[in-house]
Amino acid sequence: MKKIIQSIRRNPVRIIIYSLLLLMLADAFLVEPKFIKIKTLSLSSKPSCRIALFSDLHYKGDKKYLQKVIDKINMLKPDVVCFCGDIVEDSKYIADALDFIRNIKHPVYGVPGNHEYWSGSSIPEITKAFKSTGGDFLVDRSILNGEKDILITGYVNTLPSGLETSPNTKKILLLHYPLSADDVKNKKFDIIMSGHSHGGQCRIPFFGAPIVPYKVGKYQKGLCKVGENFLYVNPGIGTFFIPARFFCRPEITMIEL
Repeated sequence: MKKIIQSIRRNPVRIIIYSLLLLMLADAFLVEPKFIKIKTLSLSSKPSCRIALFSDLHYKGDKKYLQKVIDKINMLKPDVVCFCGDIVEDSKYIADALDFIRNIKHPVYGVPGNHEYWSGSSIPEITKAFKSTGGDFLVDRSILNGEKDILITGYVNTLPSGLETSPNTKKILLLHYPLSADDVKNKKFDIIMSGHSHGGQCRIPFFGAPIVPYKVGKYQKGLCKVGENFLYVNPGIGTFFIPARFFCRPEITMIEL
């Protein structure tokens, strides 16, 4: 150890490099994972619909953090809230997570992710919680929010037939996997939303994420064009496998249509 310290003192460049590495690690593990970003995306010059989008909670018992997420969503006062899957990784946390979902003061519409199924969480239980907000949990079906004239569709395996709507109805498609947007690129929606990617969690500036989950493809993060549609990939709220984020803060997206 003494020799290492002496070596560092003789080479100040090493001090700088090691200091930067320590700062990067501190940011990745201690700062960014809970440093929530609010991003506003306007896709209309005269928006009539405001949607708060979040995804990939991966709730593991951190009640303080999840309450912070819910408080920020309520503060935004959206017309509707959309969630793109992966509430928990372990079903023992699902009851607590759904209690927080019920505290959202606006209709919450969601679609399941892979972890809803892998964890064995009850889809009827989740659906009941989402319906208690005035929203719904959509597995291959659509629902019309008549108050705001928004048609929300949840696509998992089969795209349901469209409901009869007016020409002014906003059409929203919820996915979990970004790559699923390729399946529906010939259908017209005002916006397609997805999660799953976490933005890669750790990104290299000007390059992107070196590793992303399956069924992400080139749609890593943010706004993408898929056929005639816009796809927005939310980088998520929680983390998976490694509790770290780098150049990829958790995000609640406010989308204006």
